[in-house]
Amino acid sequence: MSYLAVNPGAVGEHVLTLDFGGGTLDFCVLKRSGARFEVLTTHGVSLGGDHIDQRLFRALLFPLLGKGEMWRRRGMDREIETRFPFEDYEDLLLNWAVTYTLNQNRYITPVVDCIEQCGPGVAKFRRLYELIRHNLSYLVFQAIKDVKARLSDATEATLDIPEIDVEIVLTRAEFESIIADQLAQVAESLDATLALAGLSHDQIDIVLRTGGSSLIPAVHRLLDERFPQRVVDHDPFTSVAAGLAIANYERLEACS
Repeated sequence: MSYLAVNPGAVGEHVLTLDFGGGTLDFCVLKRSGARFEVLTTHGVSLGGDHIDQRLFRALLFPLLGKGEMWRRRGMDREIETRFPFEDYEDLLLNWAVTYTLNQNRYITPVVDCIEQCGPGVAKFRRLYELIRHNLSYLVFQAIKDVKARLSDATEATLDIPEIDVEIVLTRAEFESIIADQLAQVAESLDATLALAGLSHDQIDIVLRTGGSSLIPAVHRLLDERFPQRVVDHDPFTSVAAGLAIANYERLEACS
């Protein structure tokens, strides 16, 4: 509805919509007759921009926060060296809304112990300590979202988080490599949607993409390869709300 409001002359019988937002990836195939639509199929998977952000956090920042480092501590009769239990921190770091719960002695004490030992990983543990103590996880995710967005227009961007002394240059190719399996999931879900609709790629006339994650160049490239000349650019952030408003307005008019 939103697209047709600004493109009233658009032609095509079958329309595919892809909504790739923060939490989910949703597809819909419609059969169009003028301004009326019949839904042929819907399909979706639990994959969104938040999952991509978490993947970047894991790949880029975990190694800089102490993952894989060793921890020495005194046992009953000798010194024990084990791998630092970073897995106990991972899920809480990846969920900024609950990262503050890491400010407990059972999490803080091992980090402080590693800092005081002044081992080879001390700088990493200082970063982890600062992130936890100052509850910086939300700030970190905002920086990740920013660098991801800049890679939609540039082939290289810098993840700059001075609060924890992190500066990482990330290329678009590296970004796509990190999320390669997630991009494959997009492709598989897209093909599954068409199979459910009983249509081939050639039978789709218009492809509409919405949601911030649909702006990722690799996603756009994936669509262009399957639907050459048929992927349209139309308001990826507010088109859903606009379409709902238009549909609601027209129904109210019809009843008046």
